[in-house]
Amino acid sequence: MQFRPLHQDLALKKISTSLSLCGLLVLAACGGGGGGSSSTTPTTPTTPVIPPVTSLTITGVAATSAPLVAANIKVVDAKGAAVSLVDANGGSIPYGTTNTADGSYRLNLSSSGITMPLLIQAAGRDVTGNSVILYSMLQATTSPTIANITPLSTAVVAEILGANPRSVFNNAASNASSIALLSNATMLAAASTHIKTIVAANLTDAKITNTKTLDFFQDATFVTNKTLLDVALEGLTVRIAKDSNGNDQLQISNKFAIPGLPDVTVDLATAKTELAKTTGTTLANAVKSTAKTTVVTSPLATASTMDNLTIALNKAIAQGSAASAFSGYIATAAMPAPGSSGTGTYTYNGRSAAALTAKLAGYAANNYQLSKLQIMGCADTPSTPLKACVYFQVGATVSDNSGKTVDLFYDTVTYNKTSTSWTFSGNGRNTSTEVYPLAYASYGMDGSLTSGSTNPSVGVEIAIVGESPPGTKSMDGAIVQLLSGYSVPFAYCGGTYLCASSSPSVPASATGELKDFLLQQPALGWIGSKDGQAGAKYVISTTAANASATQNLSVYLPASVPSDYVTSQFPALDGVSASNPVVPAALIAGTNLNWANWAAANPDSHVFMLRFIISSDGAAPIVSDFSVPNDLSTTTTLAATTIPDGYVPSSYQLLIGAQDNLGRRFFTTYKSAP
Repeated sequence: MQFRPLHQDLALKKISTSLSLCGLLVLAACGGGGGGSSSTTPTTPTTPVIPPVTSLTITGVAATSAPLVAANIKVVDAKGAAVSLVDANGGSIPYGTTNTADGSYRLNLSSSGITMPLLIQAAGRDVTGNSVILYSMLQATTSPTIANITPLSTAVVAEILGANPRSVFNNAASNASSIALLSNATMLAAASTHIKTIVAANLTDAKITNTKTLDFFQDATFVTNKTLLDVALEGLTVRIAKDSNGNDQLQISNKFAIPGLPDVTVDLATAKTELAKTTGTTLANAVKSTAKTTVVTSPLATASTMDNLTIALNKAIAQGSAASAFSGYIATAAMPAPGSSGTGTYTYNGRSAAALTAKLAGYAANNYQLSKLQIMGCADTPSTPLKACVYFQVGATVSDNSGKTVDLFYDTVTYNKTSTSWTFSGNGRNTSTEVYPLAYASYGMDGSLTSGSTNPSVGVEIAIVGESPPGTKSMDGAIVQLLSGYSVPFAYCGGTYLCASSSPSVPASATGELKDFLLQQPALGWIGSKDGQAGAKYVISTTAANASATQNLSVYLPASVPSDYVTSQFPALDGVSASNPVVPAALIAGTNLNWANWAAANPDSHVFMLRFIISSDGAAPIVSDFSVPNDLSTTTTLAATTIPDGYVPSSYQLLIGAQDNLGRRFFTTYKSAP
């Protein structure tokens, strides 16, 4: 099973210009979470009236398991009013940020006028580069004033609100009555107990002995060290998606099962209805799945020592070690190739052991450091019993000495019982293969949606790396077999990724456009309804360059093909209009691109791809890919594009790709004739 993203991801700044001045916050990073756990004896589900705040300090930790990377923190109060922030000098800022090292944050409310409870949003990315948006709450001003922000706090908040917290937060003023429910102690206790029941196996395997006192919100001992609650989070996937009827569903699953298929599904509107009952509350009525709890997660029994691998690597990197110094971190019993048994020779998506040690030596030469490793899933076949998982897909952020993210690192690790240590095992695969659900829209250079019954439209992206390292052909072709029974050939087309083709042995002609890797109806690569559902299995038979051996690689669709999208989800450049269109001449000369407004409206998504395509009748297109910054900025500068003498352009396209926290991709094309 493959988890590696197609491109390095970018967490975007979430900029708001509409924060009210109902209260002021001074934010500074702190060394960790604070406060202790507390419990409340349920009475009746009444919502108390809480007077405005006069003075308050809030602390907490924002993490999925590993800390969020510089997450942006925003707050709204019980009236749905946005709480403004100020920095240490009293200057207004649109949001606060967490401490990258441990996910901690500190908020000081320095003005009156804020009505409790508070709904808190943390939007950023995890250490694997994926977009993350989490929620928490603070009921009252009494100590401890702690609000840890995790997937499980998000789950509890979602049940109380009866909807995706993001939609409530984005329309806080009109949802003030729902936000006010967060102060209800009875509802909080019941929702927390329900979530604990669902993830009981994870909590037990994490050696949490007393779940009654476990507090998802105000536990001062919570830290990101792969023990207790943090290690339970390592084994969980918690997300909110809509069902086929457009209803918000809380989905909780084990990370080591098939991606996209939740163990437990909770209808949030039903959960809110049950919680509002003064008697006879039965949250089990909100569970729509056959399974009522997650499955066992015993593979995480030794996860608490995984961070020792990062510590050792960072020490060697800080010492400026050569490549040979990193060979000891590679398992002698590496993961075998798919379909093989026993052990194999280290290979990770076609990367050799020598390439891995060279990569780590490159980090050492530049004085980079790795974040804590985050478990992404089991690299073994998902059908394997979860307790038998021995190879773990992991990811980490790589930063320079200024704290800027410069790379995203992925590999597979395994635990050696004899040496009681973790080492890199690779995944035995000859290339990286991914499938993504997507939607795409085509616009004119003035930002107007191009007319047509199929615009916007949807499909599935097939991403098969054909060059490793970049510029060196590593794959000849592949056959993609769909769940519906159709098979689609892909072939090397002179770029990083294979392209859809008439035959895997016939080199394809790359256009740079979405059709190179897109499967949709009714074009080449017809997909059925089952092929677009979350968890759909794609079997990709790959053939390496200059080799007759093939590998059959199974990959799974992480989410359903978008059906509930809105045009605002498609990435858009700031200020594009009829009076201020995208100008092809400016793109050719090199120009600045900015998407801050789109990022502010879509805090659960990030831009990962920028491509400029110049097409010509009778000549190959000129395709220029531009890197998206690996920091929180929402702007980049395109380098100039050289057009050969005699080349006559027939059209220009600017392709922008974004990915949300569910793994769905949204593409925008700005297109114009010369």
